[in-house]
Amino acid sequence: SMRPRLRSSAMSVTNAAAPVMYIAEPAPERKRHRSSSHSSPAVPERNEPPATTATMTTRRNGQAEVAIRADLGDSRIALGEAGYEKPTGQPGTAEGTLRLLRERITGLDDVRVEAPGLSLRGRVGFSQGQLDRLVLSSLAIGRTRASGEVLFGRDGAVSVTARGAALDASALLAPSGDPKPTGGEQRPAPPPGPPLRLDLGFERVFLANQRSAEAFSLRFDRRAGRIE
Repeated sequence: SMRPRLRSSAMSVTNAAAPVMYIAEPAPERKRHRSSSHSSPAVPERNEPPATTATMTTRRNGQAEVAIRADLGDSRIALGEAGYEKPTGQPGTAEGTLRLLRERITGLDDVRVEAPGLSLRGRVGFSQGQLDRLVLSSLAIGRTRASGEVLFGRDGAVSVTARGAALDASALLAPSGDPKPTGGEQRPAPPPGPPLRLDLGFERVFLANQRSAEAFSLRFDRRAGRIE
C-alpha cells in the first residue's frame, strides 16, 4: 500500500522570515522478486509528483503563511445542488495561502480551484479564529456564472449575496422523488433553521423541466419572516 511520507527542509536565515517546506510524498514501492531459482531485477520505484505541497513562511512577530497546492486528480467532487460532479481520475487543482497569527487562522487568500466544468476564485475570512465570510470573486460551475459573498454570524445566521449572468437551479428545484402524503396524512413541519438572508440577482436562471427565467431577483429574510 502507498503510505504518504512527509519530507521537510528548512533554510536558516537571520532576517524576519524563515521559510519551511513540507512535501507529501508517496512511499516507494517494495521491491518484488519472482519465486524462482533466479531472482528477477527489482521493480523500479515510482517517481510521481507529490499530491499536495505546502510551503510555510514564519516571521518574528508571530505571523505565518502557508502556501498550499493540491492535485485533485484522485479526488471526487460532487455538488448535488449545483448539478456538478467531477469523477476520480479527471484533472483538477486547488491552491491558496493560509494566513496565521500566533497559530490562529486569520484568513485563506488567493483561493483557486480548477477542474473540468469548475473554476473558482476567492478568499475565506476569519475573525478571532472563527469562520467569518466566504468571498467569491468569480465562480463558474456548470451553467452558473456568478460572484458574491457569504457572511456567517456568531448566532448561526447566514447572509448570501450573489450576482451574475446565470444561475443553474435545475437540480435544486427538481422533484425529490419522495412519496407524497395520502389521505389525511400530514407530515410534521421541519424545525426552523438558523436565520437566513438571501439577496440574489441573475440575468437568467435555469429551472427544472427545461424551463428558465430572465432578469431574476430574490430577496428573502427568514429571520424577519418575509420574502420579496
